Amino acid sequence: MDCDIFPPNANDTTQQVLNNIAIRYLLFIPPSTGEEFNGFLSYLQKVRETLIVSVEQGSLIIILECRSLQILEGLWKDYCSGYLNEMAQKYLVTNDFLQESGLLEVKLITTILEEDYRACRDCFLQFPAAGELIFDVLL
Repeated sequence: MDCDIFPPNANDTTQQVLNNIAIRYLLFIPPSTGEEFNGFLSYLQKVRETLIVSVEQGSLIIILECRSLQILEGLWKDYCSGYLNEMAQKYLVTNDFLQESGLLEVKLITTILEEDYRACRDCFLQFPAAGELIFDVLL
C-alpha cells in the first residue's frame, strides 16, 4: 500500500503515516481499536479467505496467501474494482487515526502487480491440485 496525505506535512512523511497504520492496526492490537482491526482483517480473512503472512514496512506491505484459484480471482476482482482499496481506507484510516496524526486526509492506494496475479493464476491452472500449494500476493 502507498498513500497520499493532506495537508502535506514536514512532520510526517508518507512512510511515517504508513508505518503508524501498520503499528496501530496490523502489528499491535490495542483493545480500543479492535473494531477497526477486526473489520479489515475480517474482510481479508473471512470474505476473501486469504491468510496474512506478514506485514512489513516499506510503503506498507501485506503479504497474503491464496489457497485456491477462486480465492485469488475474488481478491483480484476486488482489487480491480477498487473495493480492496475501499476496505483498506475504511478500516485503516479512521477519524481517531487522523486526529492523532494531525492530518485531514490520508488516501491509501493498494497495489497488486498484474504479473504476480498472473503468475499465481498460471500455477493454479497448470496444477489443478494446487489447492495444496499456497501462493503469495503482495498488497
